[in-house]
Amino acid sequence: MTHLKIAFSTKSFTEESLNLQWLIYLTRVQICQYIMTQKFLSGRFLACFRLFDDQVKQAHRRRCDRYPNRGKKTFRNAEKGRYEHHPQQHPGRIERKKMAFIQVNMMSESLLRTININAIIPADKIPMPDQKDQKVEKVKTFKTLYLLHGIFGSQVDWINGTNLQRWAEEKNLAVIMPAGENRFYVDQPKTHDYYGRFIGEELIRVTRDLFPLSDKKEDTFICGLSMGGYGALRNGLKYCDTFGYVAALSAASMIDDPSNAISFMGDGYLEAIFGDLKKAKKSDVSIDWLIKENAKKKQNDQKFYLACGESDRLLSFSEKTSALLKKNGYDVVYESGSGAHEWDFWNRYIKHVIDWLPLDEPEGGLNSGNTGDR
Repeated sequence: MTHLKIAFSTKSFTEESLNLQWLIYLTRVQICQYIMTQKFLSGRFLACFRLFDDQVKQAHRRRCDRYPNRGKKTFRNAEKGRYEHHPQQHPGRIERKKMAFIQVNMMSESLLRTININAIIPADKIPMPDQKDQKVEKVKTFKTLYLLHGIFGSQVDWINGTNLQRWAEEKNLAVIMPAGENRFYVDQPKTHDYYGRFIGEELIRVTRDLFPLSDKKEDTFICGLSMGGYGALRNGLKYCDTFGYVAALSAASMIDDPSNAISFMGDGYLEAIFGDLKKAKKSDVSIDWLIKENAKKKQNDQKFYLACGESDRLLSFSEKTSALLKKNGYDVVYESGSGAHEWDFWNRYIKHVIDWLPLDEPEGGLNSGNTGDR
């Protein structure tokens, strides 16, 4: 069972003024319609949508009491799982959907537990007032960025710490943000924590089943910061047939550079994460080893972006890794700039990453931060 909690940024407009209760009802119908038309559900996955509280349901019932012949059939069908919409009942309405922020709770086969995921899924943009008559083109499948957080963090970090959602919306980029649980996104067989397999295989499969995401390598990207930067490099290289673009901000690798470890990370902790430390440098938990092995196999057609703050103690690892990638024939962009191991730096440079990716030209829809008057 996969649970989704969806928060749509959705607007409805009529030539008449709408009271708040009716607006809430219309929003419900739109979300149901969008879910079904975009085929969020497929195969063996069944979604449970926790969308509305009692106030919304009460508002709808009050509206149905006032207008018994308007919209009631649609609500009843929605309760039975058949989401229908009858636009002829509401003449003059222009409907457009925008950005969906979705919280997913899924049972993972790789981890044998429920894992939390946040997702940004672009939807149709609301046109500007002077563009209402223009045809809005739908994107059939979205290019996707799998975005990993750092140590001590969670799947909400990128949303809370950056302007990611606005930039993703502008460029029609879907973003998937899983919880990393301080596990460095690698496989730990002794505890059945196959985090690498989860990121590189299961998460890809599940999100493509749930959402309209492109399955092309050139449309599938992975990025992360600190621990997540290591996870992006490691899994981007290990699953080189899946990810076409790999980015890492302030990446940390305790195997390739032991100085990257922080105070509590003794040998016991590192062995629990990476296994036998004597063998680790010649295994797939080593970024250096993966870079060289992929190059030997002629699997070095991916594109890489690395960045680190000039005051960050992890700077040397990013410099050495970018140099090793170039030496082995990879396409690499490396940048450094003012800043330390902090969100001010990552907020600036995740924008650099998005600009570096092969995405659509910026296209801002109507929203609270863009009223069309500028």
